[in-house]
Amino acid sequence: MPLILNPSYKLRNEGNKILLYKVDWFGMMEKLQFIHPLYAILLSLFDGKKELESVEREFCYITNCSPFENGKRVIEEMLKVLREDKEEEILVDISTVDRDKIKIYEPESFIIERKKINFEDFRLSAPLDLNYNVTFKCNRRCIYCYAENQYAPPMQEISLVRLKEIIDEASKLKVNGIVFGGGEPFCRKDILEILEYTIKKGISCCVSTKKYLDKETCERLKEIGLEKIQVSIDSIKKEKANFMAGSNSFYDEILETIKNLQRVGIKVRIKAVVTSYNISDIPSLILSLKNDGILDFHIVCYGRSIYRHHDSIFASQDEIQKLKNSIDQIKRENPELNLAFGGMEEEKKMASEKEKRESFEKRAICSAGRSSLNILPDGRVTLCEQLPSRDEFCIGDLRKQSLLDIWNSDLLISFLRPERKRFIMTSCYDCEIFDDCNWVKGRCFRRTYQVFGSIFAPDPKCPKSGVNVRFS
Repeated sequence: MPLILNPSYKLRNEGNKILLYKVDWFGMMEKLQFIHPLYAILLSLFDGKKELESVEREFCYITNCSPFENGKRVIEEMLKVLREDKEEEILVDISTVDRDKIKIYEPESFIIERKKINFEDFRLSAPLDLNYNVTFKCNRRCIYCYAENQYAPPMQEISLVRLKEIIDEASKLKVNGIVFGGGEPFCRKDILEILEYTIKKGISCCVSTKKYLDKETCERLKEIGLEKIQVSIDSIKKEKANFMAGSNSFYDEILETIKNLQRVGIKVRIKAVVTSYNISDIPSLILSLKNDGILDFHIVCYGRSIYRHHDSIFASQDEIQKLKNSIDQIKRENPELNLAFGGMEEEKKMASEKEKRESFEKRAICSAGRSSLNILPDGRVTLCEQLPSRDEFCIGDLRKQSLLDIWNSDLLISFLRPERKRFIMTSCYDCEIFDDCNWVKGRCFRRTYQVFGSIFAPDPKCPKSGVNVRFS
């Protein structure tokens, strides 16, 4: 049975190690890990044509070990390591894979000199994903809006010509995907041309919308090769959905948009933000749209917004737990659904300082400058898509610089590895893990700014921050 690397996993040579990463429904990076070049070479030999015995012979030839003594055992041990903590098989039968999704890797592309191999340098050689805030324009006024939108200063959007040059560079750097956000991305008039060019360059596109898309637009999206799109709706009740989107025409327009997309064969994922206003509507939203042929859902708890926040938007922890139980039941009764529920902030009573510290140390790694870059509508690059578009948060300008220039700039590094003196009068200033906290996992710039009005302050989730603020 010929095997091949699961299309959900991808490889990239980082120059001093190999990056193995898993992609999500859109093809965007979900999880990543670094592996030794030999592991990547082994995976590349599974090309969907060779039987296991042939792979063993080739790998043993490359590594100069006996196929009848150590070779098979070595391969089994390596595959066992690669499978650890994986939710699905890393190698799959070629007959189960969509031919259009097959990617063949050349073993020689993963050869790295032994003296160059370095697993301590965790930062990527180039961004893996880009967040592109297409425009700050939007035809909705969501009650929980995360975008700067009407609060942003007037700015001229970067030209299509320059955007194509940036996409060309992204392709050469092996950027995996681009998130097209905003604002409302379809409020930029040439968005279809931008998406078409990105798809032609082999870069995954993550597009989310609340805008009405007519039949002609959906047909054009299908023609340019867009396979999937995320549509946001927070309630199946008309008045509630319109209220949450801040638009009296939203409900009817978005249901028609979903139908138009389905007619042309574009897969739709529904995103719903859970708030105190709509939490009881979520199960009916899922089941109603499931009856209309939607199988993919992303349900996420409201997270504190810089621009539109009020504590009343938060649902209670008891309500969220009940919703989680309902969603788990829906999953059991409808195994065909791809139903994700995230953003739930668990309440834990931790008695000791050690428990609080350990909880903070398990936080997710901030992707800003480590695996991704955020591009503003005018081409400036910032640390986070949810920070205000002010110069103090900018790390470069793509109208004048290349992606790689910005990625390797001293300015970007100065934010990831800041000087201790910038934190004077804060609990970070004399913290014994200051360097590792900033450089390895990073502080959440958004949370820090929300609470302290500056990014040079403790992450509010750090037990030494002295604050207790709910974020989701």
